[in-house]
Amino acid sequence: MGDTRTLVRGARVGGSVVCAALAVVTLGWVLRDLAYSGDPRELWWRWASMPTSYGAQDVVYTAGPDLFLAVVYVAVAVRVPRSTSAAALLAVTGALTVVLRLPSLAVLGELPGATRLFGGPYPGAMLTTLGAVLGGIALIVMATAGSRFVPWEGATGAPGRLSPVRARAAGGALLLCGGILLWREIFLVDAMAEAEGGPGYFATYLAPDTAPRSLLLGAGGWVTVVQIVLVLAVAGVCFARTGGARALGLVAASQVVAVQAVALTAYVEGGIYEQFSERGPAGQLQSLAPPVLCALALVGLVLLLRRPPRPGPVPWRAPAPGPYAGPGPR
Repeated sequence: MGDTRTLVRGARVGGSVVCAALAVVTLGWVLRDLAYSGDPRELWWRWASMPTSYGAQDVVYTAGPDLFLAVVYVAVAVRVPRSTSAAALLAVTGALTVVLRLPSLAVLGELPGATRLFGGPYPGAMLTTLGAVLGGIALIVMATAGSRFVPWEGATGAPGRLSPVRARAAGGALLLCGGILLWREIFLVDAMAEAEGGPGYFATYLAPDTAPRSLLLGAGGWVTVVQIVLVLAVAGVCFARTGGARALGLVAASQVVAVQAVALTAYVEGGIYEQFSERGPAGQLQSLAPPVLCALALVGLVLLLRRPPRPGPVPWRAPAPGPYAGPGPR
């Protein structure tokens, strides 16, 4: 006997509507960029930061993580009305939306004429980003205000809770992912500082006035910072086996797979692994990280997926009564 959190119906419906609206807007910008490029491969390589026919002076609205966010929005909008982890799903989706979209407001504020909601050189970018941040805040508020404690009975734990073995294994896989990402970034900071004679990492990847890889995400290095914090935090949630660990783990592991798979395809297409022995330590680490991270995150996904129930024994049924209400024929 104990307590577990649930989400009231109004918060479930509202969260589903907000996620659906965010998904439609994000997919709309993806389709815009696809129409602008004229070729899905061109857009894919642009997401992977490879040179394409866009040209250096052109800026697209979306990047690879935007497509991942759109998939998350659709999945959450479908699952939240009936999920036992609805509050956790809305909270982590809202937090991801806010932290990924907020930096682009600073980037757009530095671009001439980009702060206009509808006009300017990038029409709709400021309105989309501002609306996404407000939508993310709304998801967090609904997850917090609409959450209620309800009693449950059972000896194995709250509904949907991970088993101790699977929780520790999934948490270990995510912890390794976060550790590799953090160690790689620290290594790259030292390498850039040594090469440029100063704190080149911040100036290259995190500064608001950096040339953006996409308008809706802002500085590219911010995505990596968010990914590290998310993966390490969710690893702790899995180890603690708190409510929503499965749902949060699926989101974090899927994010690692999505981001690193884009980088992996770019490395394969660009022949990076054919020149592996010629690259320095920083380059070798950068090229080894995507396949290792994808493998670890896929292990975490497999461990976190809900297993189908095993068929149990057929329950015993009493024989049908005979014509005189006695036992039937044997």
